[in-house]
Amino acid sequence: MSARATTRATVLPERSMHTYQTDSEKNADGAPSELPTDTLRLGVDGVGATHYFSRIADTVVVVDIDGTVEQKQELGNRPLPEWIDYVEAERGWVDLRYADSLGDLIVDALERTS
Repeated sequence: MSARATTRATVLPERSMHTYQTDSEKNADGAPSELPTDTLRLGVDGVGATHYFSRIADTVVVVDIDGTVEQKQELGNRPLPEWIDYVEAERGWVDLRYADSLGDLIVDALERTS
């Protein structure tokens, strides 16, 4: 009788592409915890709402001053700069942290010191 190694297929549980935090409190940066974990803070618009972007969800989330989610906007494969321009035209930006490149960040920093 020969000994054969038997192998079983490993079946991993399906995972969602979106990883959401379940804690009901806010994150360290003040973002609501229901935002995807990959969320980046874009900035604050002219009415004081904070805009966050999730690359995984391809969605911008706008959060009011009081911490409630005002809007969730799927970009639908549109480039993020279109959202940035839209907000600039509608509300303006008080603090925009997004830049297209390192060069844009350097130019912004130089303009602020001038």
